[in-house]
Amino acid sequence: MNTIERFESKYIPEPNSGCWLWSGSLRGSYDYGQFSLTHTKPVPAHRFSYTTYRGDIPKGMLVLHTCDVPTCVNPDHLFLGTQDDNMRDKVNKGRQAKGEKQGLWKGGISSNMLEYQRAYRKNKRAGVAS
Repeated sequence: MNTIERFESKYIPEPNSGCWLWSGSLRGSYDYGQFSLTHTKPVPAHRFSYTTYRGDIPKGMLVLHTCDVPTCVNPDHLFLGTQDDNMRDKVNKGRQAKGEKQGLWKGGISSNMLEYQRAYRKNKRAGVAS
């Protein structure tokens, strides 16, 4: 299995949103996916997706999500931006942490999508999912 086939085996297309939900390992408190190319340090899965399907990421640029789902690796949901663009996007979409949301990414992924992803992972570990 080559690198792209291995990558493509680690996400689940979610039919309602169009997100490709990462089912591989996660990193950090925001549940971004990570992908190991070989025996190297893992790379963020959404950044790997962007470079694989869209092209290089210029120095200083971030890969942002139009869907606001940290585990999404669908290149159609990814775009380049600066840290300032990321902060503006967060404020414009009402994701600025306030009150109960402080320090958490609530609202970026629906509870249905999260349950779908958790069930898939549970079944995959149990050998039910292909």
